[in-house]
Parts: sequence; structure tokens; C-alpha cells
Amino acid sequence: MVPAGATRALPLAGLAPGVVQPVVHVSARGGEVAASMQSSAISGLTPEGVETTGPSAGPDTLAVIAGFTLTSPPAERSSDDGSGGAGSPVVRILTPGDVDSTVSVEITNEDPSGSGASTQVVVPAGRVGEVPLTGLVDGSYRVVLRADQPIVAAGRSTSTGSAGTDFAWFASGASTSRAFAVANTGEPGALLHLLNGSNSAATIEIAAPGGTRTLELGPFAAASAPLGTDAVVVSSTQPVQASVSIALDGRIASYPIVPPGPLSSPITVYSH
Repeated sequence: MVPAGATRALPLAGLAPGVVQPVVHVSARGGEVAASMQSSAISGLTPEGVETTGPSAGPDTLAVIAGFTLTSPPAERSSDDGSGGAGSPVVRILTPGDVDSTVSVEITNEDPSGSGASTQVVVPAGRVGEVPLTGLVDGSYRVVLRADQPIVAAGRSTSTGSAGTDFAWFASGASTSRAFAVANTGEPGALLHLLNGSNSAATIEIAAPGGTRTLELGPFAAASAPLGTDAVVVSSTQPVQASVSIALDGRIASYPIVPPGPLSSPITVYSH
């Protein structure tokens, strides 16, 4: 029970002890709720990051992660055993239904000259699977998952530097054809990632108090732009998916831009 206007925290270790690859589904009856998950990592006495994760897109046969960022030194990733252990970037996938899903995973660098990768996995019904993303250089990527059954997905990335180690979850998102605002993060180096969600070219305008920038994105193409110090308003001629990332020395974070839900639509009130 969550009283109106209140918050409640539940320890996941108490609800699902021993689960090492959790995926959490939250539903509510009565009022609406907003949920997030806080997690932390520690190795011995050394902290290795803290993260607050919001919801990913709902179950679908297509899941897209915009702006998946890799920042760890390539030498560290090259020593990975490919198992998806600590420090290795992974994509976590859940098949919530009763039928196994065959999932193709395509990773494409936002830089057209950059590298990419693809693979295919089977995720059993009601189970969680992880796909290690090894052998990729630093950069921002578009991750597209296509499945024959509905899935949910998110990616994890780690940053190691002189400031220590941190990790972030990059949730899958949804495209919107409506203009949307993005607040200033207050952090240097923040990037706004944009992904054209259609098979037609998109003209995207990023409006800020200091001026307007225009990006041209081809069908299903992705790009990023510095967010700057001002809030911006983004509009596009085609449906666009967006996220924000910050990747600094031993620090990393991300969040998707979530389109308004159906209950957030404007309503007309007629007085009598």
C-alpha cells in the first residue's frame, strides 16, 4: 500500500533473495504510481557505482536503446571473458510471456564510420537472458532488438577512471511525434541522443534560448548533440526516440525521454 502523495521503498533482496539478474514489473490498482529502482555495486571495500533506474518500454517485439554509451578503456574490455561479468557491457532481456523468444540484437555506432556487431539469442519464456557486448570501442551506440515474442530490454555499461568506477543502465524507450522538452542536467559533457524511428528522413530542431540547431537524420539513423547549459525543446518531422547520457572520468549515467502516456493527454472540461 502506497498512500496518496507518499513514497515507499522496498528492499529487492528481501522480495527476491538470490536473484542475480532481476527484472522488476510494477503494477498498481487505484491511483497511479511512478517507480524507480536504486542499485549499487561494491567490490570488497571499494564502491563501484550507484544507479537509479527508471522504467523501460513495455513488452514488444521491437526494443530500441538509444545512446548506449561505452567509456571503459578498450584494454579493460579486451580482457573480458565474454561472460557478462562485472565491468562487461551487457544487454539484459526478459521474455514475460509463455513462449520462448528468438531475439536478434544489432549494435550500431552513432558514428557512421564506427564499428558495430550483431548476434542472435533465445530467451526462454519467463526467464532473463544477458548478451555480453564485447569487442566494441568507446562511443555511443544504437541497440535494436527484434524478437518473435514480446520482450523488455535494457543495457548496462561501466566507466572506470581516476575518479573510481561507476555503472549505468540504459533503458529501452519509445518514439514520439510530439515536441518535447529536455531539462538541463547541470553537468558538463551531457549528450542528447536522437534516433529516427521511421523509414523516412527526419528533420529535427533543437531549440534553446541561445538559438536553434537542426539535424538531418536518415531512416532509422541515430546521432547525438551536446545538451549544453540550457533546457531545450525538440521537434521532428518524423517520430523520434531520445535519451540523455553523461559519461565522465569514472562516472556514467543515462535516462530515456519518456513520451506522455494516454492518461497524460489534455482533456476538455465543460462547465455548466
